[in-house]
Amino acid sequence: MAVRRVMPSHMLFQRRKLGCVPGRTGSSSRTMEIREVSWEDTEAVRRSTGVLEAVRVFEQPWSHPYRADSLALSMRYGWDGEPTDHFLVTVDGIDVATATYETATYDNLHVAWLGVDVHPDHRRRGHGSAVLEHLMDRARREGKTSVGMDGWELPAPPAFAARHGFEQKQVSVNRRQYLAKVDRAEVDRLHAEALGAAADYELVRWVGASPEAELPALAVLSESINDAPLDDLDIEDEVYPPERVVAYESAKIGRGHV
Repeated sequence: MAVRRVMPSHMLFQRRKLGCVPGRTGSSSRTMEIREVSWEDTEAVRRSTGVLEAVRVFEQPWSHPYRADSLALSMRYGWDGEPTDHFLVTVDGIDVATATYETATYDNLHVAWLGVDVHPDHRRRGHGSAVLEHLMDRARREGKTSVGMDGWELPAPPAFAARHGFEQKQVSVNRRQYLAKVDRAEVDRLHAEALGAAADYELVRWVGASPEAELPALAVLSESINDAPLDDLDIEDEVYPPERVVAYESAKIGRGHV
C-alpha cells in the first residue's frame, strides 16, 4: 500500500486536582496581558495567527499553515456550535502566546480543556506557566474538577505538563500516506472484496444540512465515537442528541467545510 511517514505522536494530558500550579511564573518586572479575542477583531485574529503559525513551523512543520480567515471562522463557530474561548497573550506589548479555554454543555460538564501555545522565541521565561495558571483559575471558579490539554511528543510539552501536575492519559499515532505511491492494483482488489460484503448497504448522499427525518439515526451513528479507545482518559461518554448534529452541521457550513 502507500508509503507512510510516521511523525511525532499527539498526546493528551489530564489533571484532576486543581490546586495551585507549581513551577515558574513570569517575571514580576514585566507586564503580561491576557486578552480574549473575538472572531470579529481582525487585527487580534491576525496577530494570534502569527503566533500559532510560528508554533506550527517549530513543532509540526508537516501540517497546513494557519490562516487568519480560517482561524476567525473557527473562533466563530467552534467544532459543533460551541465556540472555544481564544486569548492573545502579550508581555510589554509583544505577542508571546495564545491560549484557549473550552468546555461542553452536552456532556463532561466537569471538564475544561486548556490550550497554551508559546511563541518559540519567547519560551523558557515562565509565560506558559503564567497563562496556564490563569486558565486554571477560571476552571476553579467555574467548579470544574478536571482539566486537560494536549501536545506533541516532543521534549517540551510532556515536561511542561508533568511539571504542572498533569499526567499523560492518551497517545495518538500520527501518520501520513503518500497517495501517489499507493498500489492501485491492491486498492482495486480490496474494493472488489468490499463490494461482495456491501450488498445490503445503501449509500445515501445529500449536500448541506441533513434532512430532519434522518437526524435521530445520525445521532445514534455519532454516538458510536464512544467506542473509540480512550486509553487512560477519565471522561464520560459523549452525548449526541439530534440538536447537536444540527449544530455540528451548521458549524461546518459556516466554516465553509460543506
